[in-house]
Amino acid sequence: SKRERRPRSILVLNAHTASSSGLLAVNLAGALAEGGDRVALLDGGERGEVAALFDLEGKPDDRQSRARRARPLRIGRITFDRLRLRGSGLVLLRPRVLPEPLELKQATEIIEHLLAQADLLVLTAPPVDRSPNTLVWSRVAEATVLVAERNHTKRDQIPPALESLRMANANVIGTVLYRDRLF
Repeated sequence: SKRERRPRSILVLNAHTASSSGLLAVNLAGALAEGGDRVALLDGGERGEVAALFDLEGKPDDRQSRARRARPLRIGRITFDRLRLRGSGLVLLRPRVLPEPLELKQATEIIEHLLAQADLLVLTAPPVDRSPNTLVWSRVAEATVLVAERNHTKRDQIPPALESLRMANANVIGTVLYRDRLF
C-alpha cells in the first residue's frame, strides 16, 4: 500500500472569534521543530496573535527577548518581518501589511517560497467569518485544522465554518476542541 505523505503546509484557524488557534499553531510548530524539521510559522492572524504570545511587540533584538530579528523577506509585493525564536529553531514571519483580499496567486507564491526554505510551514489566519484571506489560505495550504474554543465557540458556529472551507476546496484534516486548562 502507498504511504501518504504528510502535508508540508498546515493552516490553523478558529471556527469563530477566539484566539486559541495561535497557541495551537505555536505548539504544533514547536513539536515539529523538536522532531528535527525546519519549521516556519506564518502569523497571518488579525492582530499578530502569534507574535503577542511570544511578547514580541516590543523590541525583538533585546537580550532578554525570545527572538532575534533577521533580515526582512520580500515575496512579490509583500514584505515580511522575520524573527528567529531563541531555543526553538522556529522562524516566525509576520507580514507588515497583508492585502485584502489576498489573491490566490500571491498566497501560492508565498507558501512555495517559504517551503523552499523550510521543511514545514504552519500558518495562522483569522476566523473564516472575519476575512476573505482565510479562504484563500485554506485553498493553498495542503491541510487545514479548525479550532473550536471551549466556552467561546458555539456548536452551531462550526458547521458554517466547515461548509465555507469545503466550498473553498480546503483539505480539512481535523477539528480541535481547545480548552485553556486540562484540569
